[in-house]
Amino acid sequence: MINKQLSTKLSVLTLALVLAGCGGGGSDGYYNNGTGSPSTGGDSTDGETVTNPDAVPTNYHILMSSDKPKLLVTGDTVVVTVKLVDVNGGGVSDQPVTLAIDNTQSNGITIDGSSTVITDSNGNAIFNLSLDPSNILNSRDLIANGVNLSATFKDGTGKITSQARKLEVIESIPTSEIAQYHLEVTSNKPTLVITGDNATITVKAIDGNGGGVADQDVTLSVINTKNNRVTILGSSVKKTDADGNAQYSITLPRTEGTLADTLIKSGIILNATISSANEKLSEQTLKLNVSKGHVEQPIGNITFGKSSELEKSSDALYYREALSAHVVDINGNPLSNYKVTMNIDLLRAGSGVFTTKEKLQDLRNQRLIPVRNQLLQENSNLRQQEAILTNLQNAPIQSTAISNLENSIRTTQQSIRSARISLADANTALALAQNAEDEVRIKAAQASIATIQGRINVLNIQLEELNDDLSRAISAENNAKQQRVNQQQTVVNQFKNQVQQTQDRISNVEKLELPSRLQSYCELSNKSNIQLATGFVDPTGNITPSFTYTTDATGKFNFSVQYLRQYAGWQTVEFRAQTNVSAKNINSSFVYTLGLLKDDFDAETGQPFDSSPYGNNCVQVDPFMPLLQ
Repeated sequence: MINKQLSTKLSVLTLALVLAGCGGGGSDGYYNNGTGSPSTGGDSTDGETVTNPDAVPTNYHILMSSDKPKLLVTGDTVVVTVKLVDVNGGGVSDQPVTLAIDNTQSNGITIDGSSTVITDSNGNAIFNLSLDPSNILNSRDLIANGVNLSATFKDGTGKITSQARKLEVIESIPTSEIAQYHLEVTSNKPTLVITGDNATITVKAIDGNGGGVADQDVTLSVINTKNNRVTILGSSVKKTDADGNAQYSITLPRTEGTLADTLIKSGIILNATISSANEKLSEQTLKLNVSKGHVEQPIGNITFGKSSELEKSSDALYYREALSAHVVDINGNPLSNYKVTMNIDLLRAGSGVFTTKEKLQDLRNQRLIPVRNQLLQENSNLRQQEAILTNLQNAPIQSTAISNLENSIRTTQQSIRSARISLADANTALALAQNAEDEVRIKAAQASIATIQGRINVLNIQLEELNDDLSRAISAENNAKQQRVNQQQTVVNQFKNQVQQTQDRISNVEKLELPSRLQSYCELSNKSNIQLATGFVDPTGNITPSFTYTTDATGKFNFSVQYLRQYAGWQTVEFRAQTNVSAKNINSSFVYTLGLLKDDFDAETGQPFDSSPYGNNCVQVDPFMPLLQ
């Protein structure tokens, strides 16, 4: 029996952002349970280059999803799933799809492995992306603009189908519930025709638990609407309904000439945002294809919903969750009493471990020890450089040239004093000679006076020149001293900056709020021998990988899945749904990561999922190193 005591839910986005490299999110009732991104529309252009004369143009489109909506600018990873599907949602296998990242050279985000992957049996191509903060040219621009992804497929005729998706980048882990909101945008038609067409666009506001958010303001805009003439019927701003959805109708008028060629080549790009108090919380894009003429359109759609409530069995071996699906025709009318067959396929699996908060704290202390020692040494070096600066500032203005000039001035001044004494003696001799009326002595005294006075005059000129030289020497030495002080001040500032940077790194690590557990996840490349860990719960309580349900009067049906707790966080599966309408199959898929309860995630005791059932041969995620670099 399943225990009806439901755990308090754990935010998927908060955990997904903390766990760089874990490959999954969670919900308030879960850890590591992704939002299960539903199908989105695609863009198909009618190319002119024929690469295979015998090929037939396809009517495929691309769906894109990611295991987390927002990346941490301090370093993160994300798994992007590109699904190639036919007009009614069936996966197209064994085809090459290519993923491109805008401005990859400056935004620090790269693809681990090839940018072109062959789709698997269900039409999926999986790409692992990494954000390296050391390769970000401008982190502010990256946070403001996010990362734009583009997936493309080129068929044998040269016709290119593409789709766009935005990954948001944030500075820190969001703590408030509203900061975790994100968007998914879908269309009831993947392709519009140039002769005039319309589509219903659904913007879903999703909280950190994967559930819809009601009564939120969402805005839909048509990029380049003034030129492409695509318009929204009614207001571009709407409130989400009880399920978190806001629906819009867009119209493409009959278009010809150059504009038609441009639309066929570039498609129609829609942009959706959700805001609160004039602050943008999230943003997402969708690309619709445009075709020259009539194309087959899907006859209906199947969408999925989550309860975001996870139950633990009474024997504590299993988790179980209730979900639902909704089947509608192309116009959104419910299809009641239809048989829908559900299947589960393995999408991803990983090895690794969950590290508890206690061990994370130990790791933090280990990482901080050498950095704190570094700070001590840097402070010591700073004090030494500051002492040198103080000595330079207090040093007298002196040099050999100044000393020599000062000595010369003293010598000259002494010579002037001696000459003035001699002059006084000569004046006395002159006075005596004049009293004695001794002409010979008078003339001799007068001659002596003239000689001495001339020598004094010369010495005064020399002294003036020496004083000028001394002033110039002092000024030059003062400038040289100031230059030495300025140079040393620059050195001191460099050491201060170094100390401040180290202090900031330590502070960033110290104030980092640790989760109860941190997952180190390494994707398994070979999944051929891995069995499914989950299945549908049939009415008798048996677990099966396939089951057929019947829609009710509203076009909905409910279903439950169950899995062993030890696999929580280590498998991601794809639910595939198929029904037949007017002799045509409608297909849809839903990406589902096996999540875990918040109570179990927060428990200090060991849990069954702490080590992956596929081994722990995985490098441990270190949340501190990016902050210390």
